[in-house]
Amino acid sequence: ENFKDFDRDAENLCIYHGVDMDGWCSAELVNEYCAAKGWGGVHFVGMNYQITDPWMYELYQAMPVLRRVFIVDYHIEPKEVFALLKKGIEVFWYDHHTTAIDKYAPYMHDLHQYDTFHCLTSTAISAAALTLQSLVALSSKDLYESLLVHYPNVFDVVRLVSTWDTWNKSDPETFERAKCLNSGLFERVHPPFGVFHKM
Repeated sequence: ENFKDFDRDAENLCIYHGVDMDGWCSAELVNEYCAAKGWGGVHFVGMNYQITDPWMYELYQAMPVLRRVFIVDYHIEPKEVFALLKKGIEVFWYDHHTTAIDKYAPYMHDLHQYDTFHCLTSTAISAAALTLQSLVALSSKDLYESLLVHYPNVFDVVRLVSTWDTWNKSDPETFERAKCLNSGLFERVHPPFGVFHKM
């Protein structure tokens, strides 16, 4: 069932938290990044922390031209990341969950020995904010300029998503806007696409 309709020839795989706006927004940023870089198609896999993923390794094996794996607002086991890196596959990981950050802490030094490992984590902001920050930096302004042309309000959307997902109530007015965004879009978007299109 997990392999139904998957794109066997995709060069890029995006594993994202599939049950909330932060995961959807992060995945859509990955899609825009790959488009801005002129890379091939992206196969998206929405995950939930309430289910296990023993089939994930099989998915990697079923994608013979896989070159990049993006993991946003979610995490896979560190040993799987090492296995991907050793195969020459580039890995991007952006997450803000304390449990994931703590799990990876003992491995971060070794992971950063690989030039093909890109990571940004923090519990202070959402995964979407981390994804945007890192991918804009990596793209040499290609993504930034593309987003400004196609979705000029994307930076405000990401800020509101971050406010809601981290439950930041320091500015009540901003938090209320974030609440309205989340409620309004949750019924209108088709994950992982539609977050920016509906604004």
